[in-house]
Amino acid sequence: MGRAPRIHLAGYPHHVVMRCNNREHLLVQDQDRSKLLEFIGRYKSRHAAKLHAYTVMSNHVHLIWDPGQEVPLPDQMRDIMTNFAKWFNWRHGRKGHFWESRYHSSVIQDDSYALTCMRYIHRNPSRAGLVSFPWEYTGSSVRHNAFGETDTLIDDLPSFLGLSPYPKVRQRIYRQWVECPFEQEKHKEMFYEPFMGSDSFRSRMLASHGLTRRRTK
Repeated sequence: MGRAPRIHLAGYPHHVVMRCNNREHLLVQDQDRSKLLEFIGRYKSRHAAKLHAYTVMSNHVHLIWDPGQEVPLPDQMRDIMTNFAKWFNWRHGRKGHFWESRYHSSVIQDDSYALTCMRYIHRNPSRAGLVSFPWEYTGSSVRHNAFGETDTLIDDLPSFLGLSPYPKVRQRIYRQWVECPFEQEKHKEMFYEPFMGSDSFRSRMLASHGLTRRRTK
């Protein structure tokens, strides 16, 4: 069976997932995670992209990334993944692949669906049983949203800012959201389909790219 297509569209946010080769737990040291975020920030700026959220797990990384209009998403991800892999192998005296050969990306319909996806990736560590509350995990941008801690990598989603005009209220709302399981995360496949959004958006986009919709049980 062929691999699922990676579709990228300028002007849309994307859920991007980069996995370590063979699902190895390579991103366990704070210095390595910090350096990865440094590379992400460097190429985000260089390519005029936006980063709305991230979670760095020990063997994979989630981003909500808007590639903008200047450089295609595959080129942006190649710059991040290739240069970080070279640095990591140099630092650890290591040879071989760091990443799986392909990253995953889902095109997200709009800002409101991106907010749902942000909630999903911020809850990843607590779903995995690593922490009791998402904001106890240090490898994500959740504390920026939940407590207002400055994270210079993050470009706030308008839908997040729209939760309340008052920062403290907005943060409290998001803490309540991200603390609790929610219906959509029971169907995690929706976050990994080529397109994330309404039924009409997904059907229209699938048809325009010559794809068929997966059957659900």
